[in-house]
Amino acid sequence: MIEADILKRAFDYAGGGDKGTTIDRENRVITYVCCKGVDKDMLMREGMLGDWFIKNGFNVDFEVRDVEYVTKGTFDYHSITNYRGHKAYLRNRTVMKITW
Repeated sequence: MIEADILKRAFDYAGGGDKGTTIDRENRVITYVCCKGVDKDMLMREGMLGDWFIKNGFNVDFEVRDVEYVTKGTFDYHSITNYRGHKAYLRNRTVMKITW
């Protein structure tokens, strides 16, 4: 069982992920999208994020894939119009799936 303070810290760390990062507390899954150029070897080095999750009892899986996300909508003050966000993609990103 993972302690509450460790879970809180994990959620804080996951909040620093790239667009497309999701935290699903009910299903106990964090999908952490890494910045461009970051790979599994970098994340698993001593003191890095992947290493921290494993040392604190989380299960971690890695994959490289495209990530889809929806951009933030905007409000045009000049024409008083709301514009919805649109789908965008992050290509070839390392995605860390963290479960507990």
